[in-house]
Amino acid sequence: MASNSRFWGGAAGSSSSESSDSESSSEAPQPRQADPRRDARWADESSSEEEEKKRVVRSAKDKRYDLIRETIKTMKNHQKNQDYPALQQDYAKMFTCLEKAKAIVDREGIPKFFIRAIVDLEDWTTTIFESGEKKGYSKNKAQAFNALRAKVRKGNKLEKVLADVEQCRKTPEEFLDEGGDDSESESASDSEESEGSSGSGSGSSSSGSKSSSGSKSSSSGSGSGSGAGSDSDSD
Repeated sequence: MASNSRFWGGAAGSSSSESSDSESSSEAPQPRQADPRRDARWADESSSEEEEKKRVVRSAKDKRYDLIRETIKTMKNHQKNQDYPALQQDYAKMFTCLEKAKAIVDREGIPKFFIRAIVDLEDWTTTIFESGEKKGYSKNKAQAFNALRAKVRKGNKLEKVLADVEQCRKTPEEFLDEGGDDSESESASDSEESEGSSGSGSGSSSSGSKSSSGSKSSSSGSGSGSGAGSDSDSD
């Protein structure tokens, strides 16, 4: 009987120890598993922050350069209207915008589309001056033109732009707007329109010459016919 109690007591002791072991094992801290969704969210937030920083830096540059592009676009419209007082203001505003972008210019240099615009403006005033068109201007318009031409010639010789201006005259194709300047595309479309109009003009003139030559041939034919008739009459 004692042996049985010892047996059952031993069995009970072993079962209690097993349950305590299972409880301790269940209470033991489990290793933390990685949450792929949380890690992915953290990666997205990190990349979005980096993109935001890049966007802020890029927009600061674009904001400054867009002001210059808008001024160039306005300047080209004033050229079409020959608004010389307004062109003086546009030219001065371009240099003001360039000064505001000094931090970017010091790092990357003067934008090439800026140099191309001031060179084109000077060449435009030179063409008008040499063509003698200014002679037909009123006194006020002639004075405004002279003031613009002097201002542009002086400004384009400033030390900070002179080297780029001279290089632009040598290789103008290297000074196009890589950022897709509206003024460049606008000037290109203007040149295409002028080419198209000149082409149509040449076509109409050629057709006119053809028709005139045809009339000449027909008149000569009729003249020769009448001449033959008079010969036959005289005979």
